[in-house]
Amino acid sequence: MTARSTEENSSYFQLNEQLASLFGQTYANRATWAGTFVIALFDQMGGKFWTGTSSGDTINASSVPLDAQTMPFLTLGQSQQYQSAVNYVGAITWAESNLTVTDGSFTGFTYSTVSKSQSQPRVWFEGVAQVCVVYELLGRLEPVSSNPWGAKVAGCLQTLENASVDGTGVLAASSDDLEDPILNAYYDARLAVAPTSWAVRVRSLLSLR
Repeated sequence: MTARSTEENSSYFQLNEQLASLFGQTYANRATWAGTFVIALFDQMGGKFWTGTSSGDTINASSVPLDAQTMPFLTLGQSQQYQSAVNYVGAITWAESNLTVTDGSFTGFTYSTVSKSQSQPRVWFEGVAQVCVVYELLGRLEPVSSNPWGAKVAGCLQTLENASVDGTGVLAASSDDLEDPILNAYYDARLAVAPTSWAVRVRSLLSLR
């Protein structure tokens, strides 16, 4: 594959860091390889993470997704190795300013800058749940902050509740046809595993308060 993803390498970092605790240095090296790539994709001027590369070492700047902002904080940002490498919190603030949309009764995060440019942007509930986890962690890590991170958890959790269907799960999007053809992402307003799993993660964190 010629393209490389910031979000996926964040996940690979976390996976290989955990494997390293069981199987040693080979996996630690793989975690570092993935983590170093993610850090290299941080846009210092813009305060955000780029989506990844298109081919070779060409940065893909044509669309910037939400999960490229959330996953580095949730993985590298929680590690001793990379926790101070870049301004992870700044990337979340960038997402709040650039990826928040309203669709009918729902207000929340959309998938990317391209999905936000749709004539009627849709809310992406997997991303809402990811940011809800971020808010909860920031609320614990920064009890004194000019930005009341923890206070935002209740609002995004309510959004997830409103997007659930009789307790069976959470919808993928606020309405059909959320689209980012550049990143090959398409979501409809139907039940999906990913937003439901992230919503469960939010609740599990809240139970440990």
